[in-house]
Amino acid sequence: MKHSRGSFVVFLLILVALISLATASSIFLYEALKRSSFGRIQNIKIHGLSRLEEEEIKKIIPLSEGMSIWDIKLRDIEDQLRKHPWIEKVSVEWAPTGRIRININILVTEKVPQIILCCSDCFYIDRGGSIITSANRTDRSLPKLNYCPEEPFETEGKPVVPEKVLLKTLNLSAEIKRALPSMKNKVEIEYNSQEEFSIRLENLKILIGSENFENKLEKLQYLLQYLKGINKLPSIRWLDIRYKRWGIVFEQS
Repeated sequence: MKHSRGSFVVFLLILVALISLATASSIFLYEALKRSSFGRIQNIKIHGLSRLEEEEIKKIIPLSEGMSIWDIKLRDIEDQLRKHPWIEKVSVEWAPTGRIRININILVTEKVPQIILCCSDCFYIDRGGSIITSANRTDRSLPKLNYCPEEPFETEGKPVVPEKVLLKTLNLSAEIKRALPSMKNKVEIEYNSQEEFSIRLENLKILIGSENFENKLEKLQYLLQYLKGINKLPSIRWLDIRYKRWGIVFEQS
């Protein structure tokens, strides 16, 4: 029995020694790789950018040419990039160059703004109705919706524009571009608590309602041409075209 117990103790000591040796060897190999030229970054390539600039991305990530891949955690870099308000998806990969160095490939999918939402401030809104980031009120690159939701704007990433409102805004914007192409960059869309849309064309407000935008904008096109022809358009402040067969004109007194 004593002999068996002694053999077991010897076995444990040998096992501990082997584990310690393996650990020390691994640490030595890891440190040697870190000091060597093998696995050092040759190039950092960023793909998929549209709105963002490469330099903006490079400022976020702790990477530079010549760094060792052994000092880098790619998942941590992905997590850092996902915090950027304009980045929807990102993956960071390394690829051999055929030599002892590697390239870092960063694949970015940017969020695509659908509209600009304006209340007291303006924000870019994504396809889910959520805030991306602040927007310039003078930006005419997207449809502008003047609407103050019940929920506050404090949290980025939280939906503030209901899906039906977003879809109808995009539909109305498309019809405006079709029916009033020369005025598309002058028109602002408004939405109120009665769930009705209107559009503002400089000093003229036009009540649209919530459906049949195509037919109503054809009526609007005719009305604008008629009012312009009789030299009344500059004095008109309101047009109500919510109704199927007629419209109401409010002239400045």
